[in-house]
Amino acid sequence: MSTSGDDRDGAWIGVATFTILTESASSLKDKRGMIAPIVERLRTRFPVSVARLAYLDQLGKERIGMVVMNGDPDVCRSVLDKAVAFVASFGFRLEDTLVEVDRWD
Repeated sequence: MSTSGDDRDGAWIGVATFTILTESASSLKDKRGMIAPIVERLRTRFPVSVARLAYLDQLGKERIGMVVMNGDPDVCRSVLDKAVAFVASFGFRLEDTLVEVDRWD
């Protein structure tokens, strides 16, 4: 891909990761019942790909990742920030939240 000098040319990839604390879950089935609807709502409400990344077999927390691609880095950041806020609006405590947007060359 060639660049014309404008930082907004080309594709931008936004990645967000965060840990959802699920201390109230009494079993892994209970935890999945808390996490699965959130993951599904993220997929339907936002233009993101979502994955359960880590702590799948542990009670108390789960690591989630989201990715978005757009021609505008501000759109990537906005979508991810809104998606993270959406998860927090369910009353879950989030830790280790990271949102990064980088140019794809």
